[in-house]
Amino acid sequence: MRVPMDPALQRIVDARPSPGADAATPTVEEVRGNYRQEVEEFTPERTRQAADREDRELSSRDGVSIPIRIYRPATGDATRLPTVLWIHGGGWVSGNLDTTDPAARELAAAGTVVVAVDYRRAPEHPFPAAVDDCLDAMNWIFDHIGELGADRRAVGVAGDSAGGNLAAVVAQQPQWRGGPLTAQLLAYPVMDARTDVGPYPSRTRHDEQPFFNLPALALSSALYLGKGGNVEDPLASPILAPDLPDVAPAVIVSVGHDPLQDEDFDYVRRLSGAGVAVVHRDDPSLAHGVIDLMGSVPAARELFDRAIADFLDLLHRFDRD
Repeated sequence: MRVPMDPALQRIVDARPSPGADAATPTVEEVRGNYRQEVEEFTPERTRQAADREDRELSSRDGVSIPIRIYRPATGDATRLPTVLWIHGGGWVSGNLDTTDPAARELAAAGTVVVAVDYRRAPEHPFPAAVDDCLDAMNWIFDHIGELGADRRAVGVAGDSAGGNLAAVVAQQPQWRGGPLTAQLLAYPVMDARTDVGPYPSRTRHDEQPFFNLPALALSSALYLGKGGNVEDPLASPILAPDLPDVAPAVIVSVGHDPLQDEDFDYVRRLSGAGVAVVHRDDPSLAHGVIDLMGSVPAARELFDRAIADFLDLLHRFDRD
């Protein structure tokens, strides 16, 4: 039985204009602009947590400069804190350091040093450019841990939607220059870039979802993979990774009005079956992308903050040893 949508979220959905049947497919730049405008409208500056911010760049394996934004708690001592790589969503096509600012601030205010990475986006830079940039960003964190959270035992990765996909890929890598990852936080991640329905009835059950649906996934996946990407590569579809025993403990967030709900549940089962500790938070009344709307949807902020608390509990587990 489908749970009704959260009232605050439903009001946003009802106010959205419905595109006509003959409406043109938006351009990539229009998609990016619309996403940025949506975040600014529904989570404006006044609703965001306070945090200290610093813009930097890192050099990728290809010699490309990748922008990053470092967030620290606005109050208190920002040393000996967990350090988290935050990877933004946006279907691998849209999203940037500005659209992910509310989520990164929320995580920093909870007591972490956050490094948000502005990975190269499709279609200008198809797969695996985004993967490479995120892997390079994680190695950069370990190389600079002394000036970040300063605790190699408390390093995590997190992301939402397509950023959750990339975070899962980062977490599946067997080794980092500075040691193993401590925890991962995946918010309604795209775990399977294949665009057929397959074993996921939610992809058609929620095909009318207003912020993300199966046609949007198909378009994003096609742009991301380009001509040479293999959709069955675990670097693109991390749910297809053959082995998961050494993956960091996970917090996985899923929502009810989301085509991705079933694959997120499947990944929870896969991790649990491999002996990986998993905390699963599901809110059947919310929809995909709702973290971007948390300034206007209190239930979205509550869900995200609960997941952050679970994530911090995993990151701090060494303090209890």
